[in-house]
Amino acid sequence: MYPTDMVAVLRDGSSATVGDYWASSYSAPSADTSRDGGVEDYTLVSGSYLNGLLTATFDRKLDTGDKWDHTIVMGEKIDYVWARHRNDDTFKAEHSRFGKGSVTLAATAEVATITSEEHIHDDEDHFETHGTYMTIMWFVLVHLGVISARYLKFTYWWYWIHLILTGIVTVVTLISALWAYDKNESSQLAFQSDEHKYHSRLGLAITSLIMGQAIMGLLTRFNIWCNKSNVHVIGTLRYAH
Repeated sequence: MYPTDMVAVLRDGSSATVGDYWASSYSAPSADTSRDGGVEDYTLVSGSYLNGLLTATFDRKLDTGDKWDHTIVMGEKIDYVWARHRNDDTFKAEHSRFGKGSVTLAATAEVATITSEEHIHDDEDHFETHGTYMTIMWFVLVHLGVISARYLKFTYWWYWIHLILTGIVTVVTLISALWAYDKNESSQLAFQSDEHKYHSRLGLAITSLIMGQAIMGLLTRFNIWCNKSNVHVIGTLRYAH
């Protein structure tokens, strides 16, 4: 959201704090006080955090005189957006719930209006699903695929077991890893935790190795079927695989 005048309500134990912010990019916003001529124009009247509900009442002047604040005009329709994360108390996590609306301030309640709508974006559940898939793929299926190739070659069906299991691992890993990587990058790398940074890079490296393994395996089988006389090529591909 940029360029945007923002007010942030953050949990502070069982109470709440309020801050005046300005967003100049898709990264985390900065406080008005950190910008040229900016001041803190919001005053917290009351705030609490109880039973998972964060509540805050605050005020500010309609015209603060601060160039980093939007001037509010009585009777003028103001479009707004809001966002929050269900667990995070900072600006480092991608919002899980967000919405938009409009408000018109007026001297009487009969004239004032407000509308709002909400969207749910709970990616944390999807990341848990990603972890579950990767656990099944790499602690179960890939081992069964390796066992079939190493210890069941006396059977005629070992290759198909190996191909099916490792193929499932490759496809699921590629789709799930790219999805998770995209979500990590969209939440701005500079504001991710070190855990997410390292896991994201490690996952991308492992995914690249997986694709290399899959390609080497297919090339090996193709050469065995179509070019049986070229022992050196087949041996090199098997060694690489």
